[in-house]
Amino acid sequence: IKYLKMAREVPGAKTTISLMADRDYFGDDYTPMVPLMDVVMTHAWEKSRQIFLLSNKERIAHPLPYNNGWARYVWGFYVWKSDSGGNWQWVYNWENSHGWLPLFNSGEASAAFVYPGGYAPTLKYEWVREGITDYRYIRTLEKLLASKPTAPASKQAKDWLALLHKFLPEYP
Repeated sequence: IKYLKMAREVPGAKTTISLMADRDYFGDDYTPMVPLMDVVMTHAWEKSRQIFLLSNKERIAHPLPYNNGWARYVWGFYVWKSDSGGNWQWVYNWENSHGWLPLFNSGEASAAFVYPGGYAPTLKYEWVREGITDYRYIRTLEKLLASKPTAPASKQAKDWLALLHKFLPEYP
């Protein structure tokens, strides 16, 4: 909290911290930090409920869910449902981030196989891409409904979006 307050004194400085949960293993409450941050990064799970409520619902700080995996839902429909506007995975290529030899790079924890001179996307990369496409389609539909609220199928589309929002899981 002390450092976040100091950073607030620097004109134009943006602040963020990746909080794992509302409380740490020792019971320390991290939620007082939320109003002092511009971007709040946290896992999308029950243990971060208060962080999301403070940051997203009350718009104190911009929420940015992170480390929620590579699933299509996480990068598309979850971003829409959580109204976070994004998702962040802390590493693009796990194996190479640890200095392991490309020979042993399985890509199991990575979005891409990295090799000298380039990279090749993995299935996880494609899931992320498809999730982002899902998000774009839903936002496009919302923008269309906002611009043409009386179009013939607008009521059905609005009802569908409301139903979708209701039944999508709260956490990935």
